[in-house]
Amino acid sequence: MQKRQKKALAPSLRTGRPVKRKPGRPATAGRDVIRLPVRVRYPETDPMGYLHHSVHLVYFEMARTELLRRHGISYADLEKEGFLLAVAKADVEYLAPAYYDDLLLVEARLKSAGFVRLVHEYKIWRKFERGDHKKSKGEGARTDEVPSKAKGWVLIARGKSTLACLDREGRLQRLPEIITRLFKKKK
Repeated sequence: MQKRQKKALAPSLRTGRPVKRKPGRPATAGRDVIRLPVRVRYPETDPMGYLHHSVHLVYFEMARTELLRRHGISYADLEKEGFLLAVAKADVEYLAPAYYDDLLLVEARLKSAGFVRLVHEYKIWRKFERGDHKKSKGEGARTDEVPSKAKGWVLIARGKSTLACLDREGRLQRLPEIITRLFKKKK
């Protein structure tokens, strides 16, 4: 006799109570770090062939969005419920360049979660390829921060952002309960 499988339940954004989860949505996980592989596309480079400095923030946003998705939350769902996460502050420290077609690894980590704000930290690594004279020297990148899983990667940028939770009128509001519960350890 086969056991019936229970349907996965995801917490409601507003109340945190379980609701039926759509098939294929990941279950809430306790991990607060994500590493997202990204390939530098031609339109993201400047006339000198370097990854344009503004694209780092786009990559940070991509990783931050995937970090929420890993926990079963999407920005689209947050916005439908009236929770808007606006970037209040963003910092990027550029350590080394990236080039067209380079393979990058973008890391997003939740540093803290308060009543109305989330603070994330980011790192971007470039895959070190032997024989490539532009990349083989590391060009000032700090490799001492690369985790052991990421051997063969050169740290090229670090960043930090602060998101503020707003309502549809642009006023500060508390983060939804599902987010504060997921990340309550990160205060």
